[in-house]
Amino acid sequence: MVGVLNAVNGGINGVLDIAANAVVNLNGTYVYGVTTVRSNATLNWYGGRFAQDSSLLVQSNALVNLLSTGEKDLGGPLSNYGRIVQSGGTFSIMNDGATWTGTMVNLGIWEMQGDLTINSYFGTDYAVFGNGGRFRKTAGTGTGVISLPFYNTYGAVEVWSGTLRFDHGQQLDGLFTVEAGAAIAFNNGTFSYTPQAGSPAAALIN
Repeated sequence: MVGVLNAVNGGINGVLDIAANAVVNLNGTYVYGVTTVRSNATLNWYGGRFAQDSSLLVQSNALVNLLSTGEKDLGGPLSNYGRIVQSGGTFSIMNDGATWTGTMVNLGIWEMQGDLTINSYFGTDYAVFGNGGRFRKTAGTGTGVISLPFYNTYGAVEVWSGTLRFDHGQQLDGLFTVEAGAAIAFNNGTFSYTPQAGSPAAALIN
């Protein structure tokens, strides 16, 4: 599509292809099927759900804004090569190992602008966040929370403001950096680190 699409409640079925320079505003909408946000397009997501059998692809140079306090549920795979800015609400990944297949793969930039939450809707470990790009907390003087399996093997986590708290144990791979006055908290579960060959023995953090 081109131009501007405002979708309030209801549902969108089939393929949603957001062309360059187009804007889609989703507010309480359920999306079914394949959605692509093309380069230089914008998706503003105020609340709602990507439902069963959905998927979301964010191309390089595309922008997705997670806005307002409304909950945003991801029930299918999301692949990000562009930029996703979470500035409001809780982002919940829905994966029950059966009909709900939500997973998150970030190969671009995910920016948490505030003291917000990313969690597993069903509380299972099927819902995962794979970070192979950059995950940043850039605003909020309080605590942002990630409470699902978070894989950072090829990625970077950067905390510029406040605290980013991990509430699910994980392997401490990739890069973690913290600006002065900010913090990372490994809060719940087992966090393990395997050093490279020739370095001291692995540390185990509980």
